[in-house]
Amino acid sequence: MAAGNVPLESVLRVQLTANRYLDKGNATSGNLGSDFLKIGLQLWPAIYMGFPQARGWNRELDQIVHVRNAIAHVDEVKLAALRADGYSINLTQLKKSVKTIEALVAAMDDVVADYLNQLLGGGRPW
Repeated sequence: MAAGNVPLESVLRVQLTANRYLDKGNATSGNLGSDFLKIGLQLWPAIYMGFPQARGWNRELDQIVHVRNAIAHVDEVKLAALRADGYSINLTQLKKSVKTIEALVAAMDDVVADYLNQLLGGGRPW
C-alpha cells in the first residue's frame, strides 16, 4: 500500500481497520460508506461518478443484506415485507443479486485503487 514507507503504512493500516462498521455488522451501503469515509473517500459518489450504471446498487445491496438476514434468521415477517416491496426471493433474483455484487466489488476495487493512487502517488496500489 505504502511500499517502503513503514510509518505511513502503519498509520494507514490503523485508520483502515479501527472501529470498522464491517467488524460489527453487515456490509450495508451505509456501513461501507462510513468505513471508507474514515480515509476521506466518499465511496458512493465516487462509484456513481465512475460507474453511471451503479445508480441503485446501494439500495440493491441493502435489500440483499436484508434478504440474507431474514433467511439466516428464518424471519418470515421480514421476508413477507421484502416480497411486498417487490423483491422476489427466487433463483432468478439470486443470480441478479450475484451479478450486482460482482459489479459493485469490481467498481469499489477501481475506485479505491484510484483514490489511493491520488492520495499516495506512485501508481495504483494493485
